[in-house]
Amino acid sequence: VTQTLENNGLLGKIQAQLRAGVFLALEETDKKNRKAHHNKRLQQFLSTKEGLLAAGLVQEFLEFFQLDYTGAVFEPESGMSGRYEGRTALERQVDYDVSDELPLIAAIVKQSLNSSNGGSNVHLNKNQDPPGAEDTINDSIDS
Repeated sequence: VTQTLENNGLLGKIQAQLRAGVFLALEETDKKNRKAHHNKRLQQFLSTKEGLLAAGLVQEFLEFFQLDYTGAVFEPESGMSGRYEGRTALERQVDYDVSDELPLIAAIVKQSLNSSNGGSNVHLNKNQDPPGAEDTINDSIDS
């Protein structure tokens, strides 16, 4: 049975669903006990433009490939609940329009690899800063 489930691609999905369910149950228990997951380093990182953008790119990647159970764990654990505004908002932040064939993070990596061969660089659109974000990644991580 295990081999059949694995061959059909279902075993990994069932395992991911179980992990997500366990995490969400623990998260709910923590909420009831008023204990929040505190990851100061992550929260400092997410207070920057780059940090919020990076987490948004990860969330868009998970959404793009329909990794719903992984996303269900990532969102509350990272503190991104309600902060992800979707792919279109991310495209504006990086000032980059990508076809729907790739997740944004893959398109940015591809562009970055091509830029070393004379292509153009992807850059942050300074007019699209996430609300409440600090100026640089180093300001929050190094402190």
